[in-house]
Amino acid sequence: MKLLSRMLCSSLMLIACAFLNVNTASAAGRPRYIQEGEIKIRFYYDQAFYGNQFWNYSNLESDLMSALNHVGTYSLGLQFVRDNSSFNFLVDMGSRQVWSRTHSKDWMDANLPIETGHVKVLIHFRGMTPDGICYDDIEGSNYSSVDEGITWRALPSGGRASSHLMVTAKAGCSVNSTAAKSQSSIKSTFVHEVGHALAHPGAYSNQAQCKTAPTASIMCHSVKSGLVRSWQKWFSQDTTLIRTDVFDTSSKQYPRVSCYEYSSYQVCDNECINTAGFPNQGATEIYENCRRTYCDNMCR
Repeated sequence: MKLLSRMLCSSLMLIACAFLNVNTASAAGRPRYIQEGEIKIRFYYDQAFYGNQFWNYSNLESDLMSALNHVGTYSLGLQFVRDNSSFNFLVDMGSRQVWSRTHSKDWMDANLPIETGHVKVLIHFRGMTPDGICYDDIEGSNYSSVDEGITWRALPSGGRASSHLMVTAKAGCSVNSTAAKSQSSIKSTFVHEVGHALAHPGAYSNQAQCKTAPTASIMCHSVKSGLVRSWQKWFSQDTTLIRTDVFDTSSKQYPRVSCYEYSSYQVCDNECINTAGFPNQGATEIYENCRRTYCDNMCR
């Protein structure tokens, strides 16, 4: 994207305007945000999953946290930290292989209750459906309904979040299948559920963030045909909604820019020159303003 829309903003609105245009900004000049607050993530694993499928993934926990750190840096301006305190990260979910939302909530309330300031994440290898019935195992049902993750939360406050959530590594719900989800699929579901933990209600296919090519927002529950949601894709309304709730105020709805990523000062300067509109009137002022705002604040 050209920087023209940014240059039209008044000097007092440069940061807010830069944020509102982040989704179409060129990759070379994207803003890196100051990470505020403390969203503490605590990982738990069902014993059956940890003893069998967990080791088929590559540094799963680190990969999930890296995704959140990327989101915090480039989209939400939030600080995500892994809870490294002493706790038993293994739990026993028993013999039930297909879980309803009611079963899931009752179990989480009893075994991993919501704790202020923590986002508790349970990863397992069980089928999850709204009603606890896997219709894929009912011959002739011609119906399928599967949950990949589910979150329950208290309202976030003071830069922190309190919730517990489940993510399944099982592909589908059939008790006759041992197919596992890919690591990228688990990561997508995980980031989506953490978004719910931060009070985002989710979006549907008729909303802009779910039908705008080439990729849809990670907070979409469903997307327009032909699109896929990306954990790296957050629309401005996703970010402002989450930050307003996390910090209890609209005054922090926009993340603060730390610096701008360009491959070199010259690349940034050239972009400012190209968008200034020389020799049009006011081009020099636009160019100088652009250079001060972006090139002089490049990430080191």
